[in-house]
Amino acid sequence: MKWDCSIDINAPIEIVWDLFDERHPKRIMPKVDSNEWIVQNEPLTGSSYKQTYREGKRTETYLVTITEFKDEPEEKTKSIQFVLANLFETNLTFEMQKLADSRTQFRYVGSNEGINLMAKTMLKLGKKQENGGPVVAEFMDRVKQEAEKDAKGSE
Repeated sequence: MKWDCSIDINAPIEIVWDLFDERHPKRIMPKVDSNEWIVQNEPLTGSSYKQTYREGKRTETYLVTITEFKDEPEEKTKSIQFVLANLFETNLTFEMQKLADSRTQFRYVGSNEGINLMAKTMLKLGKKQENGGPVVAEFMDRVKQEAEKDAKGSE
């Protein structure tokens, strides 16, 4: 499954970018309980952290690696990779482009690929959803809402 979605956000690029700081994942990913740095490089490319994710009563912990990191005034990118439940390799990219002082374009690109026969079968049996389906749409909306709320609070 792959997706590539963009949305314009009425908030400065730095406010949107701050939502992707590993210190407070719950703001935009409520099912993530915690992030714990294992290796923190400067810049962050090649860094890794342990992420704990909760789905109902089930808790999953996995290693997240930052594969790309760019923090420029007009453009910001963070790409991460992890293996979920020893079934799926997930690659996510979060890109921000400054459109104006108080407007940012946010682009979310991702993929989930099965790493074994069971996972590949699960993905094939799952519904083919346009651009990642409702989970991706909810994430995009949450990022927009949180960034615009922070922007209004900083005025």
